[in-house]
Amino acid sequence: GRGCQRIFVLPDSDVVVVITSGASGVDERKLEQLLPSSILAAVKSATPLPPNPDGLALLKSKIDQAAVDRDERKPVPPLSKVARRISGRTYTLDANPYGLTELALIFEKPDEALLKLSLSPAFGEIQHLELPVGLDNIYRIVPRCRLDLPAALKGVWQKDNVFVVNFNEIGGINNWRIRMTFENDNVTVRMREMTGLAPAKFGGKLKR
Repeated sequence: GRGCQRIFVLPDSDVVVVITSGASGVDERKLEQLLPSSILAAVKSATPLPPNPDGLALLKSKIDQAAVDRDERKPVPPLSKVARRISGRTYTLDANPYGLTELALIFEKPDEALLKLSLSPAFGEIQHLELPVGLDNIYRIVPRCRLDLPAALKGVWQKDNVFVVNFNEIGGINNWRIRMTFENDNVTVRMREMTGLAPAKFGGKLKR
């Protein structure tokens, strides 16, 4: 599948290896090289091993550590003049391959923005999304997003007029980076999907 998702069946070792990933630019041969060098090398016996409570406890601790959010909360700088000017305003977007028709950003909370998106009906059951965006380097989780699946979002002002959102559809595969440049009454949107879809650039104008 797209994003380097693979299933390897190794009947001689009675092993099934499943790899789920949303990566882009990964050499798929590296996944196959992992089989003999790491995965099969870890197989110690053709029969079940005796119980290993210490090993099981170590595995559980590693799983618990992986489940912890490693992002550190960062202070949020004051809003720029551009951020205050565009807050709450809606932009009508030019035709684009992702079906976005409108967008708006609202900055009312000190550490969180609200991203409002409208989509063409052809791009999912939900046409209007209201998505909280963490401004403190912490993702905000949305239980029900596009395709009725959860997502996580955080964003940052890279420049006074350039806002970037990391939009990870954690319930699926898509992982978006949305870069919005605001100039006068116009916005330029650059979207990149990190698992391999073609990037897109399109404009928009302030909705009157």
